[in-house]
Amino acid sequence: MKRSTLLFGCLALLVLPSVAWALAVPVTVTLDMPNQALSAPTSGITNLIFTGTVSLAQGWQSGGATVENPFNNSKSSFLSANIDPAFLAWNGFGSFTGNLFDVTVPAGTPPDFYGYGFLSNNPPNFTESAFLASQPQGNAPSINGNFVSAMAPFTVLVNAPATGVPEQGSTLLLMGASLAALGVGRWLVRPVLRGI
Repeated sequence: MKRSTLLFGCLALLVLPSVAWALAVPVTVTLDMPNQALSAPTSGITNLIFTGTVSLAQGWQSGGATVENPFNNSKSSFLSANIDPAFLAWNGFGSFTGNLFDVTVPAGTPPDFYGYGFLSNNPPNFTESAFLASQPQGNAPSINGNFVSAMAPFTVLVNAPATGVPEQGSTLLLMGASLAALGVGRWLVRPVLRGI
């Protein structure tokens, strides 16, 4: 009985580390603000910057990142998404925190919810892929678990362009015109009140 317990204990010590390694998530992607909203610009373009963290487990290296263009539900309009140059400059080991990608919203963009991928009704994704650093990137088959990907969905809500706030000069002009109208109205009403 003691030998079987000892044998089982030794076997557990050999198997558990490999099970823990197999269950570890080698790549994670977290977006700080995955759902963003803005008013459509009336001129030029606005870039929405998506920040977050990409983490790779020890022994894993970045295999590249992709970002989908977000579409509206009818697929009649989309926004352009681009990987940030700072993220592209990352060496691909450990973790990266900062600007991951941006979404360009040009003037004239129809107000809508841009939360759909091109080929599905699922949200668009930022995807980071990783491979075992000892495995050559070109030979990293996905069937044996040496190549993995993690995705983070995101959405953009484009509202109608904001209406302009009156300038200070026009506000003063409007207030002056209102006071003048009140004065004229009082001057016209005064003779009527005297006759009562």
